[in-house]
Order: sequence, then structure tokens, then C-alpha cells
Amino acid sequence: MAMVEAFSETYGPGGVWEQLFLRSSAYVGTQLLRDCVRSDRFLTVDSWQSETGYRQFMADFESQYQEIDQSLEGLASEERLVGHFHTPEVGDRVG
Repeated sequence: MAMVEAFSETYGPGGVWEQLFLRSSAYVGTQLLRDCVRSDRFLTVDSWQSETGYRQFMADFESQYQEIDQSLEGLASEERLVGHFHTPEVGDRVG
């Protein structure tokens, strides 16, 4: 259970990732979602004002990002990018 708590503290509100992301004015927020069936499984959703803002953040803070990522190696048993998404504009809606 200690790993689950450590993960929640690291990736949740006030965690090390949020502290880094807050250095960018393009950062909107992070949702940390915990699986209802498997309490050791999470989904993080990091929100940015735009893809451009996110890319600028990554360019500006790449070394700090990599440093944190490496320091947390082993905290998550698996990590994968699901994709990059945006909120559809009215003109994007289907149907």
C-alpha cells in the first residue's frame, strides 16, 4: 500500500509533477483517477491550454522533466501514453 500512497502523493495535487507543470502559464491542471476495481492502477490526465503550450513547456523544462522522471523510476510498474486529446470545438462535433 505504501507504493500506492507514494504514487498518489507524487502524481496528485501538490506533487512533484504538478510543481513542475505550474512553472508554465499554459498548464491547466491534472486529474489523478484511481481504478475502482484495481486500487493500484491510476490514470493521470494533464491538461494544457494548447498543444503549442505543452510543447513549449517541454522545450523549456526538458532537463527538469527528465530528472524527475528518472528519479521516480520504479514507482510505476507500467507507464504508457494514451494520446494527446483536445476538447472539441463546435465545428469539430460530429452528428
